Amino acid sequence: MITIKQDGKIIVPCDEAYIGHAGDNLSAVKEFFVEEVSDISLVYRMYLLFDDGTTNFFLLDSEVIEGGTKLTWNVTSDQIYKDGVVKMQIKASNSSGLVFHSDETSVIVNTSIEFSEAYGNKENSEFLYHEKYLNELLEKEKDIVNQLLEIPLDTEPKEGSTFGITSGAVYKIYQTVCEHNYANEQIKFAIRRIDDSIAQLQESLSDINEQLEIPLDTQPVKSSTNGITSGAVYVVDDKVTRINSTLTQAMLDISNINETISQIQADVSSVNEKLEIPLDTQPVKSSSNGITSGAVYVVEDRVTRINSTLIQAMLDISNINETISQIQADVSSVNEKLEIPLDTEPVKSSTNGITSGAVYVVEDRVTRVISTLIQVMLDINRIDETLAQIDERISALEN
Repeated sequence: MITIKQDGKIIVPCDEAYIGHAGDNLSAVKEFFVEEVSDISLVYRMYLLFDDGTTNFFLLDSEVIEGGTKLTWNVTSDQIYKDGVVKMQIKASNSSGLVFHSDETSVIVNTSIEFSEAYGNKENSEFLYHEKYLNELLEKEKDIVNQLLEIPLDTEPKEGSTFGITSGAVYKIYQTVCEHNYANEQIKFAIRRIDDSIAQLQESLSDINEQLEIPLDTQPVKSSTNGITSGAVYVVDDKVTRINSTLTQAMLDISNINETISQIQADVSSVNEKLEIPLDTQPVKSSSNGITSGAVYVVEDRVTRINSTLIQAMLDISNINETISQIQADVSSVNEKLEIPLDTEPVKSSTNGITSGAVYVVEDRVTRVISTLIQVMLDINRIDETLAQIDERISALEN
């Protein structure tokens, strides 16, 4: 075995210096041991320089073993096509950019009549190897194509079928998958919109709950910004009704008194003009006498005071009416807060509430969307199974 030291020096035993004759094929195997190198990512190449200046290079098989790496060179005719002294060097590299070389050394290739100077230069061995490999792949591909051409193909996926499937059918499956993916995205978008609507609905319900928890006064309170209970409004309304009834009766009485005074004055004036009759100093029931001016003054003074009392009562009524108007405004404000407008369907950016019917419709849509999504996922699973069967069939044909 040929040894390659850590410093790159190659030690070739005497019995290993002979390679064979030019043109020998697989008749010799040379092994190399690279000390203290155990990197499996390394690729090793052999570079040969013949004495006429031509070069050749090719890959070596490698195996990491205890203490280093073993390289194997199966000598072939396309690698050794010149006789004489041949210089040899080994290069190691990997995909990360690491490169290192061994030292040069010389080996001997004996003369072969078949591979004389007239034979000419051969192509590079590694290029020939790759060309051969590509030709083999091409032949294998042709065999697979011929086999596929002889197999009946289904025009659509069929349960239990062992046949292949046409490209058009695969395209339809692909198109269906794309449509399902698009539908899936639309469903996700619709669900996001529904989630947004539900979030807005929850915010609206929260606002409604805050508005419904309005503090209410049980009686009118000056400068209060709270609402007022229905019972307190009823009590005020009942008082106003009774005051109005009393005032109405008082005004009827005043009207009657005024009519009576006017009649008395007319009668007194008529009597004084025609007769000189005795005059009463105060109104007397069933008296046929006249009445003095002082008595009339007393009556008028009473009427004036009654009018003053009525005027004050009317002012009190006006104040009460203002209070009632304020109560009604407060009640109207409470009603506006309590009568919150409700949308009959989700509306973007709306701050209104939403009806139970609209929520039911949204829930129904979500249910149907989820049902559709489940069906779509089942269809996609069936398509994946069909594609897996196609892959298995193609793999079986390749084998």
